[in-house]
Amino acid sequence: MQIRSSALVLSSACAQVNITSTLPTSVSVTVEIHLVPLLMTSVNCSAATVLATLSVAIPAKGNVPVWEGDTDNESAPSPEGTEGAGTGGDWSLQSLRKDAFLHVLVTYREPGSRHSEGVSESEGVGPSMHASDKRADTAEKARSPGGIHAKRTTVHAAIFLSYFRDMPELPVGKPAFSAWQQEDPDKVCFTVSADTVLPLLVLETDFLGYFSDNMFTLAPCRPREVCFTHDAAQGGDIAFSADSLRANTWYTSVADYMP
Repeated sequence: MQIRSSALVLSSACAQVNITSTLPTSVSVTVEIHLVPLLMTSVNCSAATVLATLSVAIPAKGNVPVWEGDTDNESAPSPEGTEGAGTGGDWSLQSLRKDAFLHVLVTYREPGSRHSEGVSESEGVGPSMHASDKRADTAEKARSPGGIHAKRTTVHAAIFLSYFRDMPELPVGKPAFSAWQQEDPDKVCFTVSADTVLPLLVLETDFLGYFSDNMFTLAPCRPREVCFTHDAAQGGDIAFSADSLRANTWYTSVADYMP
């Protein structure tokens, strides 16, 4: 992954979001940071609060801190859907860290990339103070002035500010799968969505191959496109198709393992 976002927890009440690039040249990125209540549902997508929208230049193979959460921001409005919402009074990451997470979106155009199929990538770690998922959306192609098709990529990161075991309640829900499409004989793409927050969703299948995206946190109102590439060289007893992949794919979430 060429661009990734991560967080440093500076204290129990403060977090710093950093952007790291492995690209050999500098790149301009747009960063959106949302505060999403854990119990937000698809009928109340406005509950997510935009904390910051930034344009940042990341140097070649560099790391830049782009935002730091305020430990006691008394002038900021309380995010809707959280305790004290609408009061415009005292709220902080300290008071919300067990009830919400930071959703970071980093959008950039890969320098020098030609017209090509979008690639989706993901990384994830287990429940921890830095639990995060990172993924690249299906790329949108746009023609640059020089005639080269620059691939626009959006990387998502869900940054939890508390251990899952310390959260008073984790959402319980199920993902919905739709729009199964066979892109080529060994590749099927589909859409995953949910009515509730699904932390660290893991997709599994009986087929040998890999998902373009996995172990990600799914938020309501933000469906994800995922593709599975089948390793046809390994063979198998079941013919690979959109229908057979749909019948042989299942999922788990970290919420399934919580008491």
